[in-house]
Amino acid sequence: MKYRFYSTLSVLVLMILYAPVYGQELNFFHYGLTDGISQQTIRCIEKDSRGFIWIGTQDGLNKFDGHSFKVFRHSD
Repeated sequence: MKYRFYSTLSVLVLMILYAPVYGQELNFFHYGLTDGISQQTIRCIEKDSRGFIWIGTQDGLNKFDGHSFKVFRHSD
């Protein structure tokens, strides 16, 4: 009986603590060729320690700073 009481109490406490998380609205932004990315087919993606997002495509390496893309292409 004690176990059931404590498990129910634990669930209620967790629901109260995490309730504000469920009320947050998530925003998604879609970036395409007109936004500066070199290609829409992404092969790999990584975030570095300074917060830049590096996106690898077949057409080059793209660095995203949260506002714009800088494209690095292989030169022969």
